[in-house]
This record gives sequence, structure tokens and C-alpha cells, in this order.
Amino acid sequence: TLTVTSRGRELILIRFSDALSELGDTVGTQIHRSHWVARAAFETLVTKDGKLLARLKDGTELPVSRSFAGEVKMKVATWTCE
Repeated sequence: TLTVTSRGRELILIRFSDALSELGDTVGTQIHRSHWVARAAFETLVTKDGKLLARLKDGTELPVSRSFAGEVKMKVATWTCE
């Protein structure tokens, strides 16, 4: 699993599901089978060429899979209302 934080990037050999269980009380959401985004890093959702993307504060855009799209939209709506 490639882990990206404000402190840098690190390749960690761990199953993605196990990595998610290590997040503790970090607020965020899974957006794809291989992507999880922390609320602190999230900026907005955008659509490009008919595909939903999560734009992070550093400008990175990550795909939101169709299977996670509904859940992600609902969760992100609560983040922007707080």
C-alpha cells in the first residue's frame, strides 16, 4: 500500500483492509477499492469526462468508483456543512 501523508510517501507492505483498520479515529472515507481519503486532505468532488474524482488540497485528483460514489457524496456533504 502506498501511503501518502503530509510527512511524505511510503510504501508499506500491508493489505489495504488491514491498513484501514489501523486508521483509528481519523475522519475520512474510502472512495475506491484502493483509495481512502482523510477529511483533512479533501477539498472537493469534481467530474471530468463523466468520471467522479476527489480533489485533494494538494491538487491531486483520485478516482471515486461507482460503487462508492453514493456513500462518498453523502459523507462529503456532511463535511462541507460543518
